[in-house]
Amino acid sequence: MKHLLKQLCILLMLILLVLPVQAKQKNTVFAQVTDLHFDASENSISNYKNLIHSINNDKQIKFVVFTGDNIDKPSPELLKVFLKIANRIKVPYYIQIGDSECFKSVGLSKKEYMKYVNRYSSQHLKSFNYVVKKDNIIFIFVDGTKEVIPSPNGYYKDETLNWLDKMLTKYEKENVIILQHYPLSDVSENSLQNLYKPQSYKDVIAKHKNIVAVFAGHYHINREELIDNVMYLTTDAARGGTYRKIFLTPVENNKIEVYSQNINF
Repeated sequence: MKHLLKQLCILLMLILLVLPVQAKQKNTVFAQVTDLHFDASENSISNYKNLIHSINNDKQIKFVVFTGDNIDKPSPELLKVFLKIANRIKVPYYIQIGDSECFKSVGLSKKEYMKYVNRYSSQHLKSFNYVVKKDNIIFIFVDGTKEVIPSPNGYYKDETLNWLDKMLTKYEKENVIILQHYPLSDVSENSLQNLYKPQSYKDVIAKHKNIVAVFAGHYHINREELIDNVMYLTTDAARGGTYRKIFLTPVENNKIEVYSQNINF
């Protein structure tokens, strides 16, 4: 009997030790919305409201990332409407920009875009290169948009890549998710949408072992590739009624696994 009680005590102690660990093993769930191309038409407003309704009805989603081409043209008034509707999202949201919506000569430079984001949303940005931390995971937003001579092919400047390199070094012991508009892999050979000088960016990626995944949009397709233990995910356009729901699941050795599904709304 004493031997049995001793075994039960040991078992109870093991359960108590394991439970806190299990409690921490929870998914980080977020939504990636890209290429909404909001234009304030009746159809576009309806599509946008359906998107927000879908997100708000999903209690698993803890935050939303917009990864560029949020509005269809560089219009301050259009951006204002986009942000006011975005404020109906019940969870935090974060913004990156794309090629369709930022053009300095028509009055929507990156500085002006940020001014509207800071005025009409809860974000307070000084740059579109920034870091957000959620559940001990580092989310790095990287800007490759050209505002002076816009074109569909993104360009990650040397100063941006140097900043990214410093952030990846700073958080070298953390799991990192990169969020941006322009994919690092080409949509097709010699396409005008392909990234300018992608190898410079890939050289930065190759230096670091803490990158779990890179999420992008731009191509209006869904694609997933695993290259050197990094997941590269390109997401289809929300303008067509879809977004990506992402699950980041802790596994052993302080690593995380990425699982995602496309949600039609």
